[in-house]
Amino acid sequence: MSLELCRRFTATTVIFAVIAFVVVSPAWAGTNAVFTGKVLESDPPTPMAGVVITLVDPSSEKTFSSEETDDDGLFRVDSAPAGSYRVVAETPQGAYLASDAVDLSAGDNRPVSLSLNGAAPNYQSTSGAGGQQTKGGSLPTWAKWVIVGGIVVIGAAAVASVTSDDDETPASP
Repeated sequence: MSLELCRRFTATTVIFAVIAFVVVSPAWAGTNAVFTGKVLESDPPTPMAGVVITLVDPSSEKTFSSEETDDDGLFRVDSAPAGSYRVVAETPQGAYLASDAVDLSAGDNRPVSLSLNGAAPNYQSTSGAGGQQTKGGSLPTWAKWVIVGGIVVIGAAAVASVTSDDDETPASP
């Protein structure tokens, strides 16, 4: 095997090893996200018992639900892996979909307060550690890849145009 072929083989092996580690390591960790908080009736703000909080993964449509809230309106969902979810509150009066998605990291996340009213639920962050909430309007993953792909194609076309040998004058002296 030539030295150049050996270098390419080694580089390719290292690249695949790094990719495999990045993809598989979260699965090895096995740590789920912990989503906690309190459900309140908005007017007057009082804890709501008997509400089931469900996290919905928009990409896979998997759901992860809490037990019914207690008399203090407290809930806990600890079976969902880290990721971005839509939050649904199921009450005897109907289901409420939170207007914003919630991004959960592995382990404990910042507790939220869900305030339910007749129009729509609204969640607000309270004190706690970890996790981030995103405001609405986030692009789906496929759209981000399309944008990045378009930028790469346009960049390649610009480089090809500037460096082409068809012109009589070179791109640089």
